Amino acid sequence: MPSITKILITGTLKSGKSTLVKQFQNRCGVYVITETARDIIENRTFTDVAIMQQTIYKEQLRREEEAEKLAAIQSKTVILWDRGLVDIIAYSNVLGVRVPKSWEESCQDRYGLTLILNKDDIPYSSPDLDVGCITPPWE
Repeated sequence: MPSITKILITGTLKSGKSTLVKQFQNRCGVYVITETARDIIENRTFTDVAIMQQTIYKEQLRREEEAEKLAAIQSKTVILWDRGLVDIIAYSNVLGVRVPKSWEESCQDRYGLTLILNKDDIPYSSPDLDVGCITPPWE
């Protein structure tokens, strides 16, 4: 069985992450995990942000584990994540939600490549990560 390349698409609000992921899905037939937080927030109301973040984290983790199995069954060699666990941690920090150490540990070596999309042309680089940073438009 061929190995699966895991690519996390992350970045600033309205930077074109979902649009880019859809382009790859339509043109290249890669396996895609849609933005979990968006799917949950559009369908549920939360009064407690900590519960909201925990719900999103658990569902993201479930989707990622399921994706690896399904991608292998469908002979897909690339999985694209439209946001990932690291985004949930970042938003939890912004919202003042305590991030369990287990969440941080679950992100270690999780994605093969991280692509950061950046609407406002904020420079980003990391010598320790395999990271790319691009700006829209994608068409």
